[in-house]
Amino acid sequence: MTIGAALLVIVVGVLIALLASPTIGWIVAAIGLVGLVIAAITTSSGRRARI
Repeated sequence: MTIGAALLVIVVGVLIALLASPTIGWIVAAIGLVGLVIAAITTSSGRRARI
């Protein structure tokens, strides 16, 4: 998952939480947050490896 995709998942999760189902929305947002952390770690380690 890229950083952009993870941010989109977080935004969609928050919107679902606000407009439809709080439980499902926060679960989706949490998945996006985990994806964001993994994407950030992968990107930063990839940049270090190239230098």
